[in-house]
Order: sequence, then C-alpha cells, then structure tokens
Amino acid sequence: MVAAREVATQWPHTCTIKGCVEIAEFGVHCHRHRCHWKSCERPCLAGGEYCADHQCRRTGCRKIVRVQLGYCTEHCCKIDKCLNYCDVTSESICFEHSREDQFRRIKHLEEKLRERQYDCSPPGHPYFDDLQIRHDKLIRDYDDCLARLNESRDEVRILRNTWISGEDNRIWRQEIEDCNARLLVDLEREQKRTEHWERKAIELGRRIDDLECLLAEERLRYPKSDEYVRQIGDLVRKVEILEEELRIERCNHHLHEGRQREVEKLLCTIEDLECKLKGDHFKIDELIRKVDLLQSILAGEKEKREILLEEIAKRDDCDRLRRDDRRRPRRHGSWERRSRDSRPWGSVY
Repeated sequence: MVAAREVATQWPHTCTIKGCVEIAEFGVHCHRHRCHWKSCERPCLAGGEYCADHQCRRTGCRKIVRVQLGYCTEHCCKIDKCLNYCDVTSESICFEHSREDQFRRIKHLEEKLRERQYDCSPPGHPYFDDLQIRHDKLIRDYDDCLARLNESRDEVRILRNTWISGEDNRIWRQEIEDCNARLLVDLEREQKRTEHWERKAIELGRRIDDLECLLAEERLRYPKSDEYVRQIGDLVRKVEILEEELRIERCNHHLHEGRQREVEKLLCTIEDLECKLKGDHFKIDELIRKVDLLQSILAGEKEKREILLEEIAKRDDCDRLRRDDRRRPRRHGSWERRSRDSRPWGSVY
C-alpha cells in the first residue's frame, strides 16, 4: 500500500485507459492512446492513431482526414476543393462529378447523332416513349438523391458547428453514416441504371452506324432504285415489328409474374380452406354423435309415450266400464232376491 501511494504521488498524470500505466504527457491519455491530430485530447480508435472524428470514415482505412468528420486524401474526390467520397473508384471522383461527366458524354452522343441527321425522338415510337419515361424517372431520382445529399451535408455542417459531447456526437455520426450509406446505395443503383441506358444508347448508335455504313455501301455499289428503297423499308418495318414483339414479350412477362403471384395467393387460400374444412369435419363428427345420442333419447321417449298411451287407454276402458255399471238399472223383486248375493259364485253364508 505504501509503495502504491508513493507511485501515485510520484506519477499523478497516468493514462486513464484501462490497463495502461504510461504517463499522460499533455492530458489524460498517453502518447500511444492519444489522437495524433494536432492538439486533440480524445482517445484514438483501436488499431489506429486517430480518434473517430479525425480518422477516415472509409471502412478499414486508418489514415488522417482532410477535414473533420470526412475522408482521407486517397478516398476524397480528386477534383480540387471537393471533399465528397470518391464513389467512382476507376476515376477517383465523387458521384456528382461523375454525373457531370456522364451528362457531357450523353450530350456528345446526341450532338453526334444530330450531325448525322438522325432524329433522337421519333414521335409516337413505343421504344422511345419507354426510354423517355425511364429517363425522366432517373432525373427525378437523381434530384431526390442530390437533395438528400445536400441535407446530409447541412447536417454534417451543423454537427461540426454544434459540438456538445462525445456520446451525442457519436450517436449523430452513426445516424449520418447510416443515412450516407443509404444514399450511397441509392446512388449506386441509379448509376447502374444510367450505365445500363448508356449501354443501350451506345448499342443503338452502333446499330445506326452499321445501317448507315450498309446504306452507303449499297449506294456506292448499286444505283439508287425503287427496289432498294422498298427493301430498306421492309427492313425498317421488320425492325419495328421485332421491337413491337419485344415490347409485347415484356408485357407478357409482367403479366405472367402477376398471374404467378395470383396463383400463389390462391394456393394459400386453398390451404386455409383445407385447414378450415378439417376443422369442419371434426365439428360434423361431433354433430353426428350428438344427433345419434338425441335419436336414442327420442326413441326412449317414444317408447315411454307408447307405454303411457297404453296405460291411459286401459284407464279409460276401466273408467268407461265403471260408468256403464253405474248407469245400468237395478232389478226390483222379493226381499230374498234382493238380499241374495248377485255374485256368480254365490254367497258364503
């Protein structure tokens, strides 16, 4: 105890991390457990040299951030003065700048098609209408994601300006990280959709180039004639028919999926009805047993009723005979005849 008191008196600034006995040189933590960001006194994360605010938010990265609650130089956008996360890893730029680059490429393709006198928006074409609807939806989704990203930036700015405590900031930072993760998932999905339709546009442009090359070769090889014009028209109509068949197949596929879901619902309903029918069978068996019991009781009651009816009939016969005897007139004769016993076996006296 004396030695411990001497040590405590000699080294009053020991590191507050559990199990560490090193000296805290500039605060409550030693050099190994203290954040290495300038004059930050917060403890560093496990396996790293910086705290949660000064370490890159990229999972697995231990490098120092360019700005508080941000990313390191490697995981930031390469565009000057941009602190967003580099979503497009192949070009090391953020999603917003990659979208600008994609828009420039799309505009370049549209200008190239216009130079070739190709109408990018044929009126009344079903495939173009589908593309236009999907394009408008992508624009709306992108605007929504951009608005949500700006909201998250405002929240990050508010968090940087309103520092209260480590626990509250950790909770807010976790909420912001979850929100940013959802935004990144949405942005990745929209980027994949954009890439898909870009590939479709490139494929369509390639088909147009092939058709133009074929048409130019045919014009150079043979003189222009009505037959070739008619053949080209037939080919165009075949292409339109194939596109219409493709659209019908897509609709049929959607209908088949809807019917499949209806069949699954009907199967579930049939299973529920079968379960109810089994319960009804049990109820019917119980009712049959009750009916048999009631029939046996009714048969006993009928027998009792017949017995009672027979007894009542016998009693009525006896009453009728008694009444008949009372109504029968008495004979008037001598005293001997009157006093003689009228019983058939005679008198005992």
